[in-house]
Amino acid sequence: MHPRGFAVQELLHKYATEFISEVLEQKRRALIPLTAVVGAFHVATRHLRLPADDVKEALRGMLETRSPALYPYVLVDDVLDALDALEKLRRKVER
Repeated sequence: MHPRGFAVQELLHKYATEFISEVLEQKRRALIPLTAVVGAFHVATRHLRLPADDVKEALRGMLETRSPALYPYVLVDDVLDALDALEKLRRKVER
């Protein structure tokens, strides 16, 4: 990794966290499609190889805010159920 890689990674994390928090609190006009949450789970667990249970809990926390910024192509409860199913499936694959 580039010597400045960790500094850039920390900055990206900081700005991404602030941005998502502001969207969920409706301080910024933006929407988060619920289908993107399922996609985030896939990217985080398959490509970044993060633990499925940790990813699920992080995404669950965001969904449980039930912010109006969460744009429901699908229902929040359906995405929560999908995360549970995906985590179980990922655990089976990891064994």
